[in-house]
Amino acid sequence: MFFLIQSESAISILPVTLEEYLASSQKRFDYVVSSHLLCTVDDPAHALKLFQQALKPGGTYAFFDHVLNEKSSTISFLQKSMSPVFQVIGDGCHPDRDIKKVILAAGFDDVQVDEFDLVSFPFFVRSHIRGRASMSNL
Repeated sequence: MFFLIQSESAISILPVTLEEYLASSQKRFDYVVSSHLLCTVDDPAHALKLFQQALKPGGTYAFFDHVLNEKSSTISFLQKSMSPVFQVIGDGCHPDRDIKKVILAAGFDDVQVDEFDLVSFPFFVRSHIRGRASMSNL
């Protein structure tokens, strides 16, 4: 994985993993943004801990991801049934993860979540969340 890092004086491209980069970035960022990421990482709770460590006091984590469908037992059953196959064809994606629950349990001070269906996506990954979570100024 490569990260494009821009400072006032230079732009650098670093060949590092997300974990390596964030572990070296303690309390450095005002914002961490992820889109369709927590469904694919091995340990979403660990990723959120890394995000928290990278955020400055008062920093914000903004997220957008698909989630386990809680409205339809049929669709949630399909998500759970298709998960092993989807992990192979979907680059590690777990369509059956309850990402909202993981974010709410991560220990952020304030979490705002908007749930919606993204109708342009296939029916088994239409349930989405977007929102933000913040760390206190302490």
